[in-house]
Amino acid sequence: MGIEFQAAKTLFVEAVEKVWRLEHLVGEVRHSAGPQDQLLFELFDGQLAELWGSLEPMIGLLAGTDDGSPGFIRTIDNTVAEVLTKLSVLHIGLAYLPGRAVRPETGVFVSGVCNSAAPSGREPVIEPSVILALLDEYNFGEVDVPAWLRREYQRKNLRSPSLSGREAVVCVLPIIEGTNPLTWVLLVHELGHAVDGRHRLSEAVTKAISAPGPAAAVFNNWAKEFCADLIALRLVGPAYFAAYCSFCAFSRSLRYTSDTHPPSDLRIWMLKSTMEDTTGHGLALHDPFIDYYWNRISHRMVKEGSNFSVPGAQGTLFQDLGFDQWCPRCGNDRRIEVQVPMTVEALRKDIWERLDALAIPAYSDTGLARSRALSRGRLTDWVPIGSARRAEPASEAIAARIDGIQQIVSPSERKEAVYSLLSEAAEEPTSPADIVNAGWLHKAEERERRFDEVFSRPVSFQDNKKLYTRGMEVLDLVLMQSIASSGIHSMLRDLP
Repeated sequence: MGIEFQAAKTLFVEAVEKVWRLEHLVGEVRHSAGPQDQLLFELFDGQLAELWGSLEPMIGLLAGTDDGSPGFIRTIDNTVAEVLTKLSVLHIGLAYLPGRAVRPETGVFVSGVCNSAAPSGREPVIEPSVILALLDEYNFGEVDVPAWLRREYQRKNLRSPSLSGREAVVCVLPIIEGTNPLTWVLLVHELGHAVDGRHRLSEAVTKAISAPGPAAAVFNNWAKEFCADLIALRLVGPAYFAAYCSFCAFSRSLRYTSDTHPPSDLRIWMLKSTMEDTTGHGLALHDPFIDYYWNRISHRMVKEGSNFSVPGAQGTLFQDLGFDQWCPRCGNDRRIEVQVPMTVEALRKDIWERLDALAIPAYSDTGLARSRALSRGRLTDWVPIGSARRAEPASEAIAARIDGIQQIVSPSERKEAVYSLLSEAAEEPTSPADIVNAGWLHKAEERERRFDEVFSRPVSFQDNKKLYTRGMEVLDLVLMQSIASSGIHSMLRDLP
């Protein structure tokens, strides 16, 4: 089965999930809506029925097939494009749905990540007051509320009110991802902006660069995004790479950019390079999990003529690159030239060294091994993974230890031996990073297999759809329960 067909199929399965998430959200909100909202729900019902009508014949053709012909791949891509266009229109209507609150598990996840970024005995690198909010558009973002208010007052020539000096960061996520813990990983990038702003990491990088005025401003903005990406990668590992690749898969182009954000293909390449770096400037991870998501996005990079779809980009100077920017008002493209005498690789390593100096923990292959064991051992059976034993002792070894304890004469020594044995058998809370990595691993290993298995059954489409979407709902619930129980376990463990 060719990589192009695999990538097209993965994107199609992702599109099916996006449609289900919108349908699931509408169904949940309907329970708390009043009669005045009925017309809005009729609109959503009609549009969702059209979307499933577009997907159904392709699902029937795609489930269980390995037809990688160019014509079939084009048909898959066209179906996905049609579905995404309709989804973007429906997103406009989300603003009129009755209010929805952020899940408490999202707060537990963010809090857990913040705690993991606090090295023992050192000042926390993330100490903002984090406020979470849902958006009716498909985007993730962050804003420092006091700074934003001060700018607004200054813009209107008004005297700014007295505001607390404490950081207050608002992180927003799309309303349809409110119950999907795997996409909450993208919020860690937004937390990365708070770390960067507090410690002025990207500012220090750009100050050391000699660049013309306009180019320096663009490069400063880009450095902020690179810095937030690398912070997220350190804190949650390959899960961030997987989440970002999935997010970018639905973008108009991986090469389009702006004065504030570098192109996605450059960011994807930088993340992969950092994961595989063994020189002390990365995570030193080489894993099929990473290859799965890279292969499904890199084929598109090749099709778009990306400079970063093949090895060799590490020596590329920013000043030698020209980036396309699409203007939403006129629909035309323009070129952005970033005249900065620095290589892409040098920028990445510079930021990484600054993060090392802050002692922000870096995700390791040990964490990935834990996540894989949790994914295959428990998550596959829909068992929450909020905690786990460091190692499963053999029953014979336990029996031998108990026999040994019975032979100890001293009461104090016997007590110490008993507590030692109990501590080894105790479960430790699973970190938020391990939970989301286990979830993304599960998707890589099970999603397409389950799609083929369910939709190949000789029953009605509605019956297959019900079984398949129920699996997605259960995975969300299991991951949310894992995050919640891990947070409670951590809190209880830290009680005096």
